[in-house]
Amino acid sequence: MANPAKAASMALRDRRNWIFDMDGTLTIAMHDFQRIKQQLGLPSYKPILEALDEMPATLSKPIHDKLDLIELEIAANARCMPGALSLLSKLSAQGKNVGILTRNTKPAAEATLQACHMSTYFPSTYVLSRHCAAPKPSPHGLNILMDLWGATPEDTVMIGDFKFDLEAGRNAGVHTVHIDVTRTFAFPDITDTRISSLDELTAIL
Repeated sequence: MANPAKAASMALRDRRNWIFDMDGTLTIAMHDFQRIKQQLGLPSYKPILEALDEMPATLSKPIHDKLDLIELEIAANARCMPGALSLLSKLSAQGKNVGILTRNTKPAAEATLQACHMSTYFPSTYVLSRHCAAPKPSPHGLNILMDLWGATPEDTVMIGDFKFDLEAGRNAGVHTVHIDVTRTFAFPDITDTRISSLDELTAIL
C-alpha cells in the first residue's frame, strides 16, 4: 500500500510556489485577538476585520487606525517561528517563489519581517496585506501572487495556522499545509498536509 505521508512529501517537494501566513506560521503567535477586540470596543464573537466591515466608514476608520498602531507595536517584538529561517533558506536555494499573505497591514508585515531577519527572502511585491487584496479566506491574494509568478494552483502551496489560511488555500485550489504546534489539527476538511513544526517541511525538501 502506498504511504500517504510519502506521497504528500513528494507533491510538496516538487511545488515551486510557496505562500505563507505570518503570525503563528513564520513567526511565533503573539496576537491576543480577544484582548485586541476589547481595546477596539468590538464584539468578542466576530473576527476583527469582518466586524469593522459591517460598520459605516465614519465609525470604522478611527478603529482601523488604532488597529494599525496595535499591529505595528506587535510587529516590533516579533520572533521567528523555530525553523523558519532554515526553511526559507532552503526554498531560496532551490529557486522557489515565496510570498506572504496576511490579514495585517503591509507596514506591520514588513516590520515583522525586518524584526525576524526575513526581509531578504520576500520582495515587497510578494508581501500582500489586507490593503493589497481581499482578506483571507478570500483567494484573491493567492490569485494575485500566482499571476505574478505565472503559477498554477497545482504548483502552489499555502501554509498557515488558522482556518482562514486554509480556507483561502482551498478556495484558490492550492495544496494547503496546516501548521499546529499543539498538534490539535482542528481543520481536517480543508487541510492537505499537517505539520507541527516548520522543520518538518524543511526535511521534506
